[in-house]
Amino acid sequence: MDYLFWRLPKEPDLRYFSWLLWLIWKNRNGKNYKNQTWDPFDLLRNAQIESVMWAESHTKDSPNTGSSQNVDHLITGDISRCYVDGAWRAQDSCTRQGWVYKAGGSTDTLMGAMFIRKSLSPLHEKCEVLIWAMECMKTLRISEVVFATDCSQLVKMVSTPTEWPAFITQMEEFLRCKEFFHPLTIQYIPRAQNTMADKLARGARNQPAAMVYVDLIPPRWLLDHEST
Repeated sequence: MDYLFWRLPKEPDLRYFSWLLWLIWKNRNGKNYKNQTWDPFDLLRNAQIESVMWAESHTKDSPNTGSSQNVDHLITGDISRCYVDGAWRAQDSCTRQGWVYKAGGSTDTLMGAMFIRKSLSPLHEKCEVLIWAMECMKTLRISEVVFATDCSQLVKMVSTPTEWPAFITQMEEFLRCKEFFHPLTIQYIPRAQNTMADKLARGARNQPAAMVYVDLIPPRWLLDHEST
C-alpha cells in the first residue's frame, strides 16, 4: 500500500499499474479454475501493452491522420506492431495482401506482399493476410507483437472464432498460430493509420504473375509507383 499510494505516483509505471492488478486477478482465476498460469514477465508485458492500447483508443484522431508521421506518433514505448491489410475486388482473379512489421523502440521494419489465388470474400482475404503475417512472425521468432488491422469485423471474428462457421478453415489455422504469441493482441486502427500495408497490397496487383515478397526494404515496384 505504501508503494501504491505514495511511491508509485512519482514513477512512470503508474499508467499501467491498474492493468497489472487486473491481470494478476485474471491469472489467479485461470489458475484456480482452468489450471493455467502466466509467466510474471508476460503479465507485466501484457499490462504495458493493454495500457498503451487503451490510451490510444481514447485519443481523438487529428484531421491529418493519413501521414506516416501520425502512425509513428502512435507507436508508444517499445511495443512492436504488425500492420496487415488486403485489397479484394470482385473483378480480379487473384487476391492481394500486405503487411508491415515495425519493431518497437527502433527503426527496424520488415514488410511482405503477396499476389495469389483469389479469396472467397473480402473478409476471407483479411483473415488470410493476418494468418500469413502471424506465420511470418513465428518463422522469425517474434512472439511479442501487436497485430493491427482496419477491419473491425476481423477483430470480432478472432475474438469469437467458433461463431463464424463459414471461416472454419481459417479459424483452425488462426488458433494454431495463436499458441505461439504471449499473449496474442489484435488491435483495430483507423484506415488512415494503415496506409503502408494497404499500398503493399494494392501494389502487388500490378505484378504480371503470382508473387510473394518479404524483405527489409520496400519492393522496387512500390517505390516506382510512389514516384509517379
